[in-house]
Amino acid sequence: MRSLARRAIPVAALAAAVVAVMFVLASTAINLFVASRLTSDLDQRISERLEGLRTAAAVAPLPRSIQDQDHSFEAPLLFWQLDSTGRVVQSSPNSPAYPPGLQVSTPSTTRIAGTDFRLASAGLPSGRLVVGESTASISNSVRLLVTAELVVGPSLAILVFLGGVLICWRVAGPIERARHEQLAFTADAAAALANPVSVAAAAQCPTPRP
Repeated sequence: MRSLARRAIPVAALAAAVVAVMFVLASTAINLFVASRLTSDLDQRISERLEGLRTAAAVAPLPRSIQDQDHSFEAPLLFWQLDSTGRVVQSSPNSPAYPPGLQVSTPSTTRIAGTDFRLASAGLPSGRLVVGESTASISNSVRLLVTAELVVGPSLAILVFLGGVLICWRVAGPIERARHEQLAFTADAAAALANPVSVAAAAQCPTPRP
């Protein structure tokens, strides 16, 4: 049985390694898809709000506080109004300082004051309007997903390994026992055949006289 165990463990380990590699590839693809989808939803939200604020700014000054209509988002929506020289003339409360010289148009990720923001901008008659939102919610979602995968992945690999050992043991066990029985039968048959041959040979050979 030791030889059987020695053969079963490498096979089970190979199966677990293959499953682990496939799980890592699938998890990476899922993480990228989720991050891309959440970023796309955020870009759409920012673009829609940017267009609404740009239209409102053409009629009256923007309010200093902007309330999110979609309360499912925890991160606040921030805006910066720039003049023609790029100087900030108005911004939403608690917004970080806008980096001097930073220019954005289509939605893109920019790090401001140690935090990643998704920013987009549109032109105004007297400058530009920049709208952004922290990507912390996206990072948190992906982090939770990775944490779950780190728990599921090793557990799955261990289950596959143990299952592989059990399957190899149950499948190869009868074969191994049959092999041992065949070897034992062959040895017994050889011994049984050797005794008559030895007796016959001894009978045919003349006994030397003293």
